[in-house]
Amino acid sequence: MKYECTYNHNMNTIEVSARGPADLKTSIEMTYRIAEICGQEKSANVLIDFLELDTSFITMGHIAALSRTAVSLQDALKMRKCAYVVARNLEFGFVRPWKTMISTNGFVDLEIRAFKNKGKAIEWVKAGAPNQECTSSAIAGQR
Repeated sequence: MKYECTYNHNMNTIEVSARGPADLKTSIEMTYRIAEICGQEKSANVLIDFLELDTSFITMGHIAALSRTAVSLQDALKMRKCAYVVARNLEFGFVRPWKTMISTNGFVDLEIRAFKNKGKAIEWVKAGAPNQECTSSAIAGQR
């Protein structure tokens, strides 16, 4: 798995792209990198492009480990929007259990949506800060 994380000043977004076969170690490393940039860019939302990522080898155990990582980093990640852009139903389907697991562990201040259309994901992320009252799983299947 290869990934890149950058800050886009024009859109005030942290842009992440990942490609190739996903693996747990690199996914956790990527999550730490996102949190590091979030610590520097306090109001930036996150746009994650998984259009070229293959999650065929990811298990629910991996999703649980990633959720524990996100919960441990919630001080840096909270009060943001995070849009995942995916091509396949497999990757789309991983977003809901991930959000459920982090919410169950007390991290409710992150609004997450999955999109199959990158333009719609960008539009949603650019719309600004998440609703301060947002505590529920938000999954959108816009095409």
